Amino acid sequence: MNIYLIRHGQTVSGLNFNEDMQCPDPALDETGKEQAILLGQRMQRFAIRTIYSSDLERTRQTAQILNRFTYARVVLRPELREINMGEIWLKGWQAFPEFSEEWSKHETDLPYPRGECGADVMKRIQPVIDGILTGVDENVAIVTHGGVIMILLSAILGMGQEKRFQFAPVANCSISTLIYDREQNSLKVSQVNDIAHLER
Repeated sequence: MNIYLIRHGQTVSGLNFNEDMQCPDPALDETGKEQAILLGQRMQRFAIRTIYSSDLERTRQTAQILNRFTYARVVLRPELREINMGEIWLKGWQAFPEFSEEWSKHETDLPYPRGECGADVMKRIQPVIDGILTGVDENVAIVTHGGVIMILLSAILGMGQEKRFQFAPVANCSISTLIYDREQNSLKVSQVNDIAHLER
């Protein structure tokens, strides 16, 4: 079974804070839409049956464009939202100088002020991953966010969540591939941050 982890396309500038969801919720910009089209053109050969997507606008749009090429069903899962940065989103890093200094060391998996840490995110996405692994699909895509992808990769590789920042930033509309062996119950990382389709 192949699981394709996909970060959403590039977004419009600005926070576009969603009061109902209590998080930023920007849409794709024109570059982001083009990135998603190039992604779809590449992945139409991947025989994807289901696209699991965060319910935020940028991921929903990416998943919908991908669906135009793969004809896979789209399942929205709020558990796949980006890590909650809490008051950092509202007040900015400058409001928390001591926390910012400690956080930048990446020595521990610090939760953001009134937000989440990596372990918190892993706990909420784990049921989604477990459901995918026990399902019948042979190939699925997960359209989510850069932070979520780094958190999941760190967990699979047995790294402490504070080590996730050793990954290069996850590129918009990149593909990171996991391979799951049902007989061995083994989940392995095959490739990370593949953007060949964006390089034309």
